Amino acid sequence: MRLRPGVGVFITTNPGYKGRRELPENLKVLFRSVAMVKPDQRAIATVLLYSHGFETAELLAGGAVLTFQLSAD
Repeated sequence: MRLRPGVGVFITTNPGYKGRRELPENLKVLFRSVAMVKPDQRAIATVLLYSHGFETAELLAGGAVLTFQLSAD
């Protein structure tokens, strides 16, 4: 099989969810593991607010994040 250097194959797994299984070891060795973490929402909100010209972005970011978390819940 010819491989194209510009093509990538990605596998996303969430084995902790009900009904999902672990990837077999023979497939695991063919892929590089990458872990994802929850982003720092306050830092993201601070940068976005500063980029839109808010001078008190650090103070406003906490309230904005809390508002979105409460609306998501």
